[in-house]
Amino acid sequence: MAWGDGLRPEDEDKKWGRASSTENNTANEKKENEREYAYYKIPLANKNEIKQLKYLGFIAIICIAIYSAVPLFAAYQRHKLINDYMTQTMNLMSREMERSQYDSNRLIDRYQNSESRYKPNIISDGLTVKPEYPITSIRRRETGTVKMKITVMPDGSAYEVKLLSGSGYKSLDQAAITAAKQGSYKSGLWHDLQASVTFSID
Repeated sequence: MAWGDGLRPEDEDKKWGRASSTENNTANEKKENEREYAYYKIPLANKNEIKQLKYLGFIAIICIAIYSAVPLFAAYQRHKLINDYMTQTMNLMSREMERSQYDSNRLIDRYQNSESRYKPNIISDGLTVKPEYPITSIRRRETGTVKMKITVMPDGSAYEVKLLSGSGYKSLDQAAITAAKQGSYKSGLWHDLQASVTFSID
């Protein structure tokens, strides 16, 4: 039969039990696709492998958490140590201040309520000048002797006060000079008239 009588090549192939060229092409393409899929196919993991991966992931998370927590814990320890040190220092300073205040109050009470060495006198020829004892000197327990040279005016007031030798403490020396300037003295006599006089006192 001629090919032009309405029969297709596929019909002839079916007649004789042969595969047509179209089927051959389809089969070849299917095999090619299967080869490509097999090439790119990722093998599936079994249950044991999945369980191991879970354990590894859990361990990795724990390691990351510990690695992140160590610097934070160290910073917390430093902060706590500094706070403890500051608290101890403040407590110690507070106790020292209370003790110092107690000692100062005892000295001030002794100075105010008793005739002690903290009530100094400046005596010269029966004259007495009582300077105000500096509170700071009382607290520091400073004592000493001051020698001064005083020039007295005819009216008995101090004209000039010079420090000849100090006590070794500036506050005591200044208190003695201030008291000497504010004191009242007997003036000298010159032909039965009052005159200036200069003398030294301790």
